[in-house]
Formats: sequence, C-alpha cells, structure tokens
Amino acid sequence: MKLKSQKGIGLLELMLAMAIIAILTLMATKYFTSTKRDELVTQGITLVQDIVSASASYVPPSDGSAQVASKSNITASGMLPEQYAGGNTPWNGATWTVNSSNTSSNDVQVGITGLPAYACTDLVNKFKSIGNVTDASSCSGGSFDMTFQSSTGATS
Repeated sequence: MKLKSQKGIGLLELMLAMAIIAILTLMATKYFTSTKRDELVTQGITLVQDIVSASASYVPPSDGSAQVASKSNITASGMLPEQYAGGNTPWNGATWTVNSSNTSSNDVQVGITGLPAYACTDLVNKFKSIGNVTDASSCSGGSFDMTFQSSTGATS
C-alpha cells in the first residue's frame, strides 16, 4: 500500500501555529501596556519635580503684582517645559495645579486631577519613598495632592 504525500499544511499544524501566535501577541501586549504605564508615571514624576523646582526658583516681578508662584506665573515665566504649559500632563485630560506661599516654610502643594487610579497610587508611593513630602498625600477620585518642601525640591 502506498502512502499519499500531503501537499500544504493540515488543520492541526495551522491551529498550533495560531495558538503560538496568540500567546506571543498576548505576552507582547501585556509587556507594552506595562512599559507604557511605567513611562507615563515617570513623566508624571518629572512633571511634579519640575513644578516644585520652578516654584522654588520663581522670583516675583518687581512691580509686586504676583507675589506667589502659581500655575499661571510659572507657565508665563517659561520655567516649565512647553509640553506642560497650561496645565497639560502625560495623561490626556489630566491637569496640574500648584499652590505656593511666601511663608517661611516655602512648601509647595502640587495637585493633578483626572489621573487613572494606578498613576495616582504610583506617584504617591514614589514621592513617599523620596521623603521630602511635608504633608500627607491624598489619592482619591483620580486626584493626586501632595505638599513638598521646595527648598529641597522633589528630586529622587
């Protein structure tokens, strides 16, 4: 009895190849999502550090019109990268705010609203590990609020 030679691929081989491709795609997507998420958090950390640094180095104009570092004063002075001007953040739809005072403490309160829950938690954990937070942080409803000592800056 002669065996027929098969031309092409069989259903079993095709299904096995598709299963391997599906597994590799799933792994690649999970890795890409995790990497993208980490990159956004890193950009958020840099943004907060830049805001605190800009607030610490803000010099009010000599006419006395603006005595504290505010979002509009910092943005207008050009002390922040242009991508963050006007309150932009790495997360689309999220905006930042800053409150500073001319008190002797020189604390700077930074807030970011409209964050995904993971980003808020990651930012709080990162800055708590740095140790220059002067006030308890909050992370509720997608809003990140934290007070920093501007004399030391929010650096890692």
